[in-house]
Amino acid sequence: MRARYQVSSTKKLLLYAPTYRNNNEIALDIDLLRQEHQHQALLLIKLHPRVAQGNLIEDDFVKIVPVSDDIRTYYPAADLIISDYSSIPFEVSLLAKVPQMLFYCYDQQEYDSLQGLQPSWKKMLPGKIVTTTAQVSRAIAIPETFDFQSYNQRWNQYTVGEAVSKLSTYLAS
Repeated sequence: MRARYQVSSTKKLLLYAPTYRNNNEIALDIDLLRQEHQHQALLLIKLHPRVAQGNLIEDDFVKIVPVSDDIRTYYPAADLIISDYSSIPFEVSLLAKVPQMLFYCYDQQEYDSLQGLQPSWKKMLPGKIVTTTAQVSRAIAIPETFDFQSYNQRWNQYTVGEAVSKLSTYLAS
């Protein structure tokens, strides 16, 4: 991905992948992030397939990931993944090198009332929850690490990479 987007190894590769919302809103203040991080990072935005690109414009700081690209191919290259209520943490936690994760949940009450969230969802997340772009910016500047081992023990204890083999054996018997 770094070669594809011509990102040097000294720059952070940020992947923003918000969950679908009915209003097609991108609440992240991209101008603020550009002002504070354009020389140290590249922001890749992977919109939900049902969300229009709207007024997002690519430049030296922002690149729009094509809808046809599989987001999972971006995880290993990312230094920071910014999402919200999606299933991304479950997928990312299976990687050998897990990038930093940040959860930009600016609309938690509204999202919960419209879509619904599990009561204990905050306790499940493998990263910090933030509600403003300023908090996102601080997290980019001062990264925090998260221990994915306990997360994996809870969510992936049966994921050992042998599902197809076990299914084949079961079906053959």
